[in-house]
Amino acid sequence: MGKILAFVLATVGLSLAILIPCYYFFETMVTKIKEAGIHLKSIDFLWEGFGILTFVVTVVIATLMALLVCDGEKVVL
Repeated sequence: MGKILAFVLATVGLSLAILIPCYYFFETMVTKIKEAGIHLKSIDFLWEGFGILTFVVTVVIATLMALLVCDGEKVVL
């Protein structure tokens, strides 16, 4: 149970540590675009990009944490 808890906490913690600054950056971009009043349709694409980024970061962190917590690739794969 300790390994599972370590895996979950580390995955969530590291993912949030990476994604919170990215969210701030995306929110700043959206605010600037709205203030300028240009290409308001592009805002949806920005948030779709953030969703894809969130998925990729979470999968990569989860894979790396699984490799670290489970003592190598033989157990994980």
